[in-house]
Amino acid sequence: MFHRRLLAFGAAAAILAAACGGTTPTTTTTSATASALPAASVEPFDEAKLLAAAKNEPPLVALNNSGIVTTIAQLFEQKYGLKVNGTKADTPTQVQQVTREVQSGNVKLGVLSIEDGATVQQQLIAQGYVENYVPGDMVKSIPKEWQNPLVQYWDANVITYNSELASCPVNNVWDLADPAWRGKVAVKDPLNTPQLISWFSFLVNEPVAGNLAKAYQQKYGSALQTTEKNAGYEFIKRLAANKPILGKSDDDAAAAVGAPGQKAAPVGMMSLGKHGEAPGKGNKLGVCKGIQPFLGFAYPRYAVIVKGTPSPNAARLYVHFLMSVDGVAPSMDDHGGFSANADVRPGKVEFVGNRDYWQQNLTFLDPAFNARAWEARETLSDFWRLNLK
Repeated sequence: MFHRRLLAFGAAAAILAAACGGTTPTTTTTSATASALPAASVEPFDEAKLLAAAKNEPPLVALNNSGIVTTIAQLFEQKYGLKVNGTKADTPTQVQQVTREVQSGNVKLGVLSIEDGATVQQQLIAQGYVENYVPGDMVKSIPKEWQNPLVQYWDANVITYNSELASCPVNNVWDLADPAWRGKVAVKDPLNTPQLISWFSFLVNEPVAGNLAKAYQQKYGSALQTTEKNAGYEFIKRLAANKPILGKSDDDAAAAVGAPGQKAAPVGMMSLGKHGEAPGKGNKLGVCKGIQPFLGFAYPRYAVIVKGTPSPNAARLYVHFLMSVDGVAPSMDDHGGFSANADVRPGKVEFVGNRDYWQQNLTFLDPAFNARAWEARETLSDFWRLNLK
């Protein structure tokens, strides 16, 4: 039910965006760009055949935006007896490494689990650095709109507060850009965080820009007056100018917000994984629920196979494993997200809420708009940089 509702939401957003025509030429998706994406490789899944061939291959090298990759690698080895060298790597590192290896013809990588759909689609797949593989036995359980590129898992970046407080001290997303919170909003540097810039591309387009305008009026009691194109641009401008605490990672944001004993703790935006790690690191973190018009954004993690990998059969087994109950459980149990595979039930924790709550309270970075996000990236990065104070 949730997958059907979410896909209906994505289709409606696409129709509305097309009707509105986009806010600038750089944020309009062109059919030529969208049609350039190669078709996904859908192959029958023969586990025994793949395993027999994989035993003659070198250990698989897998990169992942999340440190949970080490646990996934261990579980994969326990199941198949195949070694996986799993390493946490941010998106720029993954892109640099795969580009360097493929261009040099000395490929060691096997599978990327990467959170930047715009780069995956418009650069890595388009330029032939990676291949999109969909296990044949999962085609019917993964929504078609999430197959090319293949969405492995949905995570979220949410507005977070120090849970030693009785409740979240903000109730409107415009609070983050208000002078009262100047220098007290912690976030990973957007210029080093592609999914944040992709989120900006949703903020400056409908329907999100309109929702931001309504939220502004709810907070301040009057309509937004701006010289920018819409409320999305104005929000980004004010947030950048409000001296946010910019970190190198979500760990930095989690430490800034969640350190115990603070008299005036900042709020911040960070991935759900930081909430799962908080007890072990001594951080006090809570999700700011009830914020208008959204409490953050949901973003996909994609799984692709590196072209020319020395372990192609192990790579296919690994992608299948990532999409299975056993392979996604560590991520869901640690982060509280959900699998793109409709046959996989929710995990043990729900830091934000169930899937319907996600749909109602988070902006989804719909893969259908990857091309638009890519086209807008440079413009929005420059816009953020220009307005930093």
